[in-house]
Amino acid sequence: MTDIDLSRFTRDELVDLHNRIVDRLRLIDTVASQAALSGLRVGQTVRFDAGAAGVKTGVLVKRNIKTATVLVGDRTWRVSPQFLAPADEGAGLTIDLTPLKD
Repeated sequence: MTDIDLSRFTRDELVDLHNRIVDRLRLIDTVASQAALSGLRVGQTVRFDAGAAGVKTGVLVKRNIKTATVLVGDRTWRVSPQFLAPADEGAGLTIDLTPLKD
């Protein structure tokens, strides 16, 4: 990486540079989330590592830009899409997401 001499910038220029860097990082994160979600669909069985709670397998019930909602048993988890992976076909989890009619 190229060394940048930050001492030549004024405070205002550094603040502007900071804001531009943060905006760019947010864009990169958004693109990564969208790419991760592109291969997943609502109703699909997915898995993710919940840290100390272990690997969880559940059904994707909602897709958002930054998070996905996964139903695991009777609990919902909000998970960053980058941490989701399709579960093995033999997981055996199914859920009917058809809206109820009055």
